[in-house]
Amino acid sequence: MALAVLGPLLLAVTAAWLSNGYTVSERLREQTLQAFDRRVVVATLIPRMTDAESAQRGFIITGSDRFLTDYAPARRDVFATFDSLERDLANEPAQLARLIALRDLARRKFAEMDSMIAQRRANGSAAVARQVAAGAGRDLMERMRAVSADFVQSAEDSRDERAAAFRDDLRQDETTVWVGIIALGLLGCVTGFAFWRQSVARYQARLQAYTIAERNRTILDSTIDAMAIINPDGRIETINRTASAMLGYPAEELVGQDVGKVAQRPFDVSQFHARIGLVDGRIRQPYRMGRTLVHRDGHEITVDVALGVIDLPEGCYVVVSARDVSERKRVERMKDVLISTISHELRTPLTSVVGALGLLRGGAVGHLPEPAARLIEIAENNSRRLIRLINDMLDIDRIQSGTLSLNRVPIDLRSVVDRATVGSQGLAAVESVHVASSLPDAAVPVLGDADRLLQVVTNLVSNAVRATPTGGVVTIGLSTNIANASALVTVDDEGPGVPIGFRDRIFGRFERADGERGVGTGLGLAISREIIARHDGRIWFEDRPGGGSRFGFALDLDPDFDPKHSVR
Repeated sequence: MALAVLGPLLLAVTAAWLSNGYTVSERLREQTLQAFDRRVVVATLIPRMTDAESAQRGFIITGSDRFLTDYAPARRDVFATFDSLERDLANEPAQLARLIALRDLARRKFAEMDSMIAQRRANGSAAVARQVAAGAGRDLMERMRAVSADFVQSAEDSRDERAAAFRDDLRQDETTVWVGIIALGLLGCVTGFAFWRQSVARYQARLQAYTIAERNRTILDSTIDAMAIINPDGRIETINRTASAMLGYPAEELVGQDVGKVAQRPFDVSQFHARIGLVDGRIRQPYRMGRTLVHRDGHEITVDVALGVIDLPEGCYVVVSARDVSERKRVERMKDVLISTISHELRTPLTSVVGALGLLRGGAVGHLPEPAARLIEIAENNSRRLIRLINDMLDIDRIQSGTLSLNRVPIDLRSVVDRATVGSQGLAAVESVHVASSLPDAAVPVLGDADRLLQVVTNLVSNAVRATPTGGVVTIGLSTNIANASALVTVDDEGPGVPIGFRDRIFGRFERADGERGVGTGLGLAISREIIARHDGRIWFEDRPGGGSRFGFALDLDPDFDPKHSVR
């Protein structure tokens, strides 16, 4: 609390000090600029007086009024300068006094020059010559120069004094700041140590209370989920009423028994922690979906399980929370059967519809008007899109049921990539995107299902085309890595990249990024991942250095490849 209060207070004081230092520095700078401006202005007074005197002397010598052209303007400029300086020096009495003395001399000098001009007009040059020879005007100018020089020197001395005082203040303030920083650091250390000691004591008290509470009240009979606590030896310590009802055992019959008694497959309880993935006090996979428990009468119960850890002095206890999802699984199986049935029932007539539309578009019944041909083309494209959707749903169903089959034979992966490039030109043309490929000259032999790998490449290219802006390029690459004996297929786009929040679930089922362009089910990448996994390969994505994304997959090269017997 002391740190929380004093820390901001000291920071506020420091900020105020810095602000004051900046204000003083800015004021000194302004004063320096003003002093310089004044020196410049004062320095112009003597030249202006000299100009007026030159004009007066030219008139005295020649008697011509044209020499007096600059005389009156010089007088106005000199006294206007005095008025301006007098306003600026209102708060500087010493400098103001020097300015008043200088203005008085200027006034007397102009009076002397006016008198000489009047005498020249009245009595001629001879009468004026004697007055000029007396040197009164020259004495007045010398006195003005002396007063002007004193004014400038005084301004410089005042500036130097203020600068020296400011530097002294800065050094004192720097010392003060360092002392404050050290004091704040010591205060932080002392407060942190006290907080640490208090936290340790609080943690120990909470740990003791938590241990007692968990032993007596962790299992709450009011919960709707089956709950049990398993001790470090892998034996059931306690269960709640829901668990007893779910498994058909009285609580006292299970307490003290190995947890393997209710598992689908009994296991060695000495390996209990390793079996559930408990490492360093943490469970790597705390949520387990679709696990099986065995009822007392022998029938199996499907449950979703959540695991927690209680770290007690005698070891790690595991809290098991299980929810019966048998009914949900039954409904899901019914749903899967329904989807599979609908998919099969829809695909057959849709295939016929696509065939009929293709015949119509091909002119089987004669030439069609352009509007009718366009409508048939739209209907055919939409029908094909529905067939692809149904195929994706069937593939997902096969993946879930484990019936997705592959015909892995020796193939040249170049032909697969080339077919995908050609087959994607139509979609690319619609989206105004160019699809290019880079293929090696030599064969790229792999052991795979050509149709399924074509499906993967087509899915990646289709996604890349939708992500690439109009006029962009999608590049399909194929290369080999001799060191790893693998083939690498990459698909590069020029899109905005994969959103950060979507990356963890991009290969999930029915997942689509927000704002994704085009129509899709979100199944393509999930299916592609499964196909590549069943080819013993790997699939991934990464950001491209120049922008956009790169999706790729790698397959092992086939060392026994024979181009004569490959499938194209």
